[in-house]
Amino acid sequence: MVSVSAGWISTKFALDLLVDPATREVSDVEHTIAAVASRTADKADQWVKDTWAEAKVDYKEGTVKTYGDYAQLYADKVSPQQPAESQGGRRLLTPERPVGHPWPSLGG
Repeated sequence: MVSVSAGWISTKFALDLLVDPATREVSDVEHTIAAVASRTADKADQWVKDTWAEAKVDYKEGTVKTYGDYAQLYADKVSPQQPAESQGGRRLLTPERPVGHPWPSLGG
């Protein structure tokens, strides 16, 4: 029996994001993983290092924010004063929306 957990799913998703879009004949997108949370900061740091290594992508220390619990990640706000590059990539979230904040429901 195969065990599928949130960690396994997030790893597979991250590995797909780390693939160079040019290998899929796409040039108008760029994926960035800006933050990772786990039960401890050490586990988050190790997950980043292991995932980047598995993807065969060079990891530059400090390019991904890591958190020792999910509350810290959810509380982190995207600062409108900082350029997107200093946050690890393009600004995909609106200013002052917490990184982990769910999008509002579109249904009724």
